[in-house]
Amino acid sequence: MAYDLTLYSFLKKHLRVCRKSGRGDETIIRCPFCGDSRKSAKSAHFYIQNKPPYKMYCQKCTTSGIFNNEMLGKLGLFDVEVSNMLKNSYKQYLKNINIKYGGSFTSYFLKQKIIFEPNQFTDLELDKLDYVNKRLGIEIEYKDITKYKLVLNLEDFLVNNKIEKDKILTDDKGKRNKKKEMMFDLCQKYAVGFLTFDKNIIVFRSLDEEKTGFRYHNFRIFDDDFETTKKFYALTDIIDLKSSVIEIVMSEGIMDIVGIYNHIYKKENKVNRLYISANGKGFDFILTYLSTLGILNCDIFIYSDNDVKLPYYENLQKYNLVVKYNGAKIHYNKKSKDFGVPIEDIELDRVISI
Repeated sequence: MAYDLTLYSFLKKHLRVCRKSGRGDETIIRCPFCGDSRKSAKSAHFYIQNKPPYKMYCQKCTTSGIFNNEMLGKLGLFDVEVSNMLKNSYKQYLKNINIKYGGSFTSYFLKQKIIFEPNQFTDLELDKLDYVNKRLGIEIEYKDITKYKLVLNLEDFLVNNKIEKDKILTDDKGKRNKKKEMMFDLCQKYAVGFLTFDKNIIVFRSLDEEKTGFRYHNFRIFDDDFETTKKFYALTDIIDLKSSVIEIVMSEGIMDIVGIYNHIYKKENKVNRLYISANGKGFDFILTYLSTLGILNCDIFIYSDNDVKLPYYENLQKYNLVVKYNGAKIHYNKKSKDFGVPIEDIELDRVISI
């Protein structure tokens, strides 16, 4: 199969680390969001398909989406020919998406009120709610399902939100996707889900890894978002942009941020505070996205996993303008590797300011 190497040739000319995959179907560069490997400056984990619409994915921070002109700017690059190529490719991609899913694809979830409550509250849903409560030592009740964006019954979630299951499980050629079909059944029976900010992905946490074969699984409601996927989880949907300073409370995992919200912040809701899980180490991507919403003056609090050392955050400060100008406070848990634990297993270490 012939691949389009226009983008590859351009990136190869301007980036120190840029190579083709073994089959030539992907371009591999260092990730502009997470900063990529700290062990080697030559290591790269950011993959871009060498064909329209130039889908991209980072194996480190799991940022994904479409490589467009915004991404060129992120790399500090610009070229009229390449820019026009990406623009036209992106327009065609949106057109194809609307043909496949209908004209309402790009706006349906953004405008619709999402229904999280299952049709019936059976042992299936109760077991999943109990898992979260026991894991964190908290008491989420049925009335809190919407607040935490919990998906306890995938079948009911699709029906209640008028999402066609057949479309999700069928590929472009009209054939059933056996792997996605299998994952659907496993998530339905043995995993609890959390809907991401972009409302395009449900992050499922396995209740029994021996039965599911996975710890976490990202179940896409659509094939791809119409722009860079914002697959982070946010407990807060509404903020007051008129606030002089916005507080951003961040963690790596969903269980972490739910634990932090309950145990450290005592479930305090403030219109100028965001609780966000990166679902990986993509803090740069999230902060860059928030800056496009006008969130520039902020207090940043990162509750870190213990295996992510200070040099990672010092590097983040170098290449992320939001952290560079605002600084950040880094917290570690002295008693456990992260914050997705009961309150008795949390003891804050000294705060580190960068």
